[in-house]
Amino acid sequence: DNIGWLSLRPTEAHVLMEVSPKKLKVTYPEGTSSSVFTFVASPSLAKRDVQSWADIQGISISVSGNANPVPKVTFAGRYGGSGSPIYDHNYWSLVHTMPAGFEGTPEIIIEFE
Repeated sequence: DNIGWLSLRPTEAHVLMEVSPKKLKVTYPEGTSSSVFTFVASPSLAKRDVQSWADIQGISISVSGNANPVPKVTFAGRYGGSGSPIYDHNYWSLVHTMPAGFEGTPEIIIEFE
């Protein structure tokens, strides 16, 4: 099992990152209730359908923080989906929104095993 690549696509101009072994904390200091955390992944082709973080083979990913823990997942690729490939790779976009009525500083914590 392996993962092709995983990338954060920040949607805010000001991003703070805390990186430690097996953990990434992303904070949007100027974010609002409409902020989103967008990650894109191009996993191994062993599993061709990604519906959640659990479907990305070769790595275990857990999500915490104050963003919604369940992402909206969309596909983009050569043969359809919501967008075009990145560097000729199909990918899945995992978007975490903020809860309704959220007030505060948006943050998400991604832990890897």
